[in-house]
Amino acid sequence: MPPEISIIIPVYKVEKFLPQCLDSLKNQTFQNFEAICVDDGSPDNCGKILDDYARFDNRFKVIHKQNGGLSSARNAAIPLISAPYTMFLDSDDALHKQTFALLLRSIKETRTDVVWFDSISFTDDIPDDFPVNMPPVSKLKTFTLPLRFYAFKGNHFSRQKDKLTGIVWNKLYKTSIIKNTLFEENLSPGEDNLYTLAVMAQINSITHIPCPLYFYRINANSIMHTLTPEKINNSRKKELVGYLKLQNTCRNMPISEENQNIIKKYVASFFLRCILRHFYKDASAATADDIKFIREILTSEKLYFDKLSFRYRVELFYYLKIKPLFCKHLRT
Repeated sequence: MPPEISIIIPVYKVEKFLPQCLDSLKNQTFQNFEAICVDDGSPDNCGKILDDYARFDNRFKVIHKQNGGLSSARNAAIPLISAPYTMFLDSDDALHKQTFALLLRSIKETRTDVVWFDSISFTDDIPDDFPVNMPPVSKLKTFTLPLRFYAFKGNHFSRQKDKLTGIVWNKLYKTSIIKNTLFEENLSPGEDNLYTLAVMAQINSITHIPCPLYFYRINANSIMHTLTPEKINNSRKKELVGYLKLQNTCRNMPISEENQNIIKKYVASFFLRCILRHFYKDASAATADDIKFIREILTSEKLYFDKLSFRYRVELFYYLKIKPLFCKHLRT
């Protein structure tokens, strides 16, 4: 019987946590799945652990490759997906035992393209007995303008309580969407945000399941917990470049004109809120590369500032015309 759900697991230097992750799949109440595990050149025993699981359980498929990073590992797995639905799992995290069953039931009954769900953090032992109070499927919230909701109501730019964040591991997707969308391999962190924006632009609906079905490990050695201000700054610049690339390529994708305009507005907003604001927050620490990057973006005329609201256009005018007058070292 073909699997109904595929789960992609990129693996690198997590031998201590990997068995917990893989066991959380074996303990699922719904068992018809395939796990595509990508050993991204891990220098520890992760490769052997994966091979051992695959040897005794043919639902586990293993790819061994040279180290290329998180996005590269995920992209390597996408061509092997054989199930109609797909999700991502980080190899130091785990799933609640009812995750597959509840997600599949919800996405089928709501006939939505993507479902997103909540998570709970842990450090050592997986909270396996954590209660899941799943509401009736008929009571779940479905959003029919997912890109607009994500870009300006549900994500980190908003104050909404239930936010649709850019992370990819708290969602179940129709595989047809995943097959058409790859991760940007030269970006980390921030690759999830770019990927989610591209996915939201291609779908018609998304449903929220207000249940913690994903266990997120607080791992001091993970990518997100080893970031420095310099890494964050460089990541934001690369993320903007990725958004500009998507803004350009979406014209050749099956994306409506309305969604193309939303992407243009989102990209201009990202530049203003996540780059210019932080740039001027500590302008004295700006490097020559920072200044050069911002000037190149501005002179390229690739940002559609006319899509911004009046409030943000006023703020933009302040940053571009007023603020530089008081920052002598930023003048040309």
